[in-house]
Amino acid sequence: MALDFYCNLLYSINMGRDNNQIGQLIREIRKSRHMSQMKLADLVGVSYQQIQKYEKGASSISVDRLKQLSKALDVTIFTFFPAEKKGSLKESKLAVKMSKEEQVILENFRNIKGKKARTGFFEFSRLIAKNKKLLRQICPLKDCCR
Repeated sequence: MALDFYCNLLYSINMGRDNNQIGQLIREIRKSRHMSQMKLADLVGVSYQQIQKYEKGASSISVDRLKQLSKALDVTIFTFFPAEKKGSLKESKLAVKMSKEEQVILENFRNIKGKKARTGFFEFSRLIAKNKKLLRQICPLKDCCR
């Protein structure tokens, strides 16, 4: 599969990440999900001690294990690799803390072509965030915004 090839390639060149950084990221994502090491270990199929080793950077993580961890933590495997070599761990953490909805909104925003359309989307989102009455009027879901 192309995804496997790409993941293995990223993993082999490590893109500037070491075991400590990946482990720290795993820990922060797990904690942001209010998940115990035991729960994560159960989802991945390893012992909680192994999760501890990953989080402390004491044990290397294979691509297959990263795939399992990303699925259990509900993030993409690319979360563990910076977008570019210059990317800092702090920047990656910010992206990881986004909910699925936030990620979809960001992806949709990035897919908007044209500056005027992007500005319109941005202004509209800011408007409904400030105006609960407007949000209640346009929300397609029953009673979610009340």
